[in-house]
Amino acid sequence: MNKAYDSDALRELMLASKGMKACITAAAPATYDKELYKKRQGVENFLEKIQRMRRISTPYDKTDVSFMALYSSASARYS
Repeated sequence: MNKAYDSDALRELMLASKGMKACITAAAPATYDKELYKKRQGVENFLEKIQRMRRISTPYDKTDVSFMALYSSASARYS
């Protein structure tokens, strides 16, 4: 349902007019830890910036060491 039609009074009116009773209560807004969300958002933004670099997202380096060196330099650039 669209949020414009999401009100308890309207829902009760619609159900009562049809002789129905709600079996699922209206959901309360989800709670979340704001500090944890900020940290998670920061990590997601960092990874998105890193993935924009074609060389990081498609590793052409042949050794683990050279790939990690490139990844470390990219992370230092975007941190």
